Amino acid sequence: MCITCANLRTNGERTKNPDVLESKLIKSEFLSETYFVNEQNNNAKKDRHGLTVCTETCSRLVRYFSVLSVAAMATYMMAAEVKDSDNVSVVLVHLLSIAAHFGTQCWVTFVAGITMFVTLPRDMFGRLQSRLSPLYFATSLFLSILTFVTFWLRHPYETMTSAESTQFVLLCVCVGSSFVNSFFLVPQIVSLMIHLFELEKASGVASVVGYCDRKELKKDLVYSRHYKTFRISHSVAGLGNLANLVCNAIHLYYLARSYVDLQTHVVCDV
Repeated sequence: MCITCANLRTNGERTKNPDVLESKLIKSEFLSETYFVNEQNNNAKKDRHGLTVCTETCSRLVRYFSVLSVAAMATYMMAAEVKDSDNVSVVLVHLLSIAAHFGTQCWVTFVAGITMFVTLPRDMFGRLQSRLSPLYFATSLFLSILTFVTFWLRHPYETMTSAESTQFVLLCVCVGSSFVNSFFLVPQIVSLMIHLFELEKASGVASVVGYCDRKELKKDLVYSRHYKTFRISHSVAGLGNLANLVCNAIHLYYLARSYVDLQTHVVCDV
C-alpha cells in the first residue's frame, strides 16, 4: 500500500496534475480494501469448510470405532474361557470403568451441557457440541463394553443368580444404547447441527446466547425440515443416554448391596 501510494505520488509529481494523483490514490485504496475484504471472505469460507470436513471426519471415525469395539467384544467373548474369576485386576478394571462411565454421564448431562448452552453463543455452542458429542458417545461405548466384559468374566452364565442376571441385562442395555447412539444417531445429529447453525448464522441469530425465538426462521422450509429431523434424532439419543445412566445407577446399587452383604457375612463369621 505504501509503495503503491509513493509510486503514485511520484507519477503525480511528474505529471504536475493533482486531480490525476488524487483519483489514482482513491482508486488504489479502493482496490486494496476490496482485495482485503475478499481475502477475509475467502478465508472465512475455507475455515468453515475445514471445520465441516474435520467434524464429519471425526463422526466417521467414531462410527468405525464403534463397529470395531463391538466386533472385538464379540470375538473376545467367543474365544475366552469363562470362569468365576476373583482376579483383583478384573475387579479393579470393572470398578474403574463403571465409576468413570457414571461420573462422565452425570457431568456431561447435568453440568457441562447446560452450562455451555446458557453461556456460549449458539454458533460456538454448536461447534463445540459437534466435536464433543461423537467423542462422548464413543467413550460411553468403550466404558460400557469394558464394564460388561469384566462383569461377564466374573459371573458366567451357568452360575448367575437372579440379581446377577438382572445386572447382566442392564449392562447389555448400556452397550446396545451406546452403540446405537455412537454409530447411527451421532453422525446424523452432527450433520444436521452444522446445517442448522449455518442457516442461523445467515439469519443473524447465531450470536445469541442460549435460547432464542426462531419463529420467523422456522417458516423456512429447509430450516424447518432439518430442525424437525434434528429434534427427533436428538431426543432419541437423549433417551438412550438417560437409559444408559439409569442402568449404570442400578448396577451401582447392586454393587453397594453386595458390599454390605459381604460385610454382614464377615461380621457373622467373627
